Amino acid sequence: MHPAWWRTLLGPAGLASRWFSCLIFGLSIAFSQTASTLHIASPASGTVVNPGQDVTVAVGVTAGTDIAAMALDAEDPIGFSEELTSPPYIFMLRIPLRIGAGAYEVTALALSPTGDLVRSNPIQVQVEPVANITEISVNPPRLTFRSPGEVMPLRVLAMKPFAMDITASTELTVVSENSNVAVVGPEGFVTASGAGHTILRVSFRDDYSVVVPVSVRNLERGDLNADGTVDRNDLSILLDFLNRAATPPSDARDLNGDGVIDALDARILVTLCTRPGCATE
Repeated sequence: MHPAWWRTLLGPAGLASRWFSCLIFGLSIAFSQTASTLHIASPASGTVVNPGQDVTVAVGVTAGTDIAAMALDAEDPIGFSEELTSPPYIFMLRIPLRIGAGAYEVTALALSPTGDLVRSNPIQVQVEPVANITEISVNPPRLTFRSPGEVMPLRVLAMKPFAMDITASTELTVVSENSNVAVVGPEGFVTASGAGHTILRVSFRDDYSVVVPVSVRNLERGDLNADGTVDRNDLSILLDFLNRAATPPSDARDLNGDGVIDALDARILVTLCTRPGCATE
């Protein structure tokens, strides 16, 4: 639950509006001084925590700084801590039982007696599952792409008393056996890089491993929507990605292979159209 003063700060007539007005006129004093006013002394950024754990967070305040109230603000679903109105500013932050693995930002927020909002530089806590997981599950269990250039998410769950999303875990590795067919990107997104078949090897803590088959259809050059013809619909797909970098090592939208999806590729696609004028029928 938000501390009462923070809810007031967020209101239309609250302190946030007043602070923003000060910022507009170059009179802000809150955020410009945060680095020397508040700092999270412990835990260190990157500390590994587990679901259900209580984490002690200590916040230091520069000597001579007056604080009316302070709380911690962490990314959802962790949320706000309790509010403290006097030192020592030592908080107990509860990590929810149902939370995905990954890095979550934690920031200390303080309200001065004059109503200014002050915040610390953030730290991150890395949430990881506890040791007693039984297996991992991958969704979807098979990836079938219609064409090179298509992107699909891969979600990995640790099976415990309840499923925990571990896609963003630092202990998870997803490796493509053939990057010419599929490339694994950040946050579990997989890009089809070329026609063919391969597998993804999904491993967690060297204890659990799952194989995910991947298939990418072999398309006629320029047939970006895999409907068997090259027409205005394919041109629209290409134009949606105009002036973007192509996905290595092989992107069906990069028809001239120069690494960029641009007007030159659009011109080439027009010459490949099945019907005059790139008509759809």
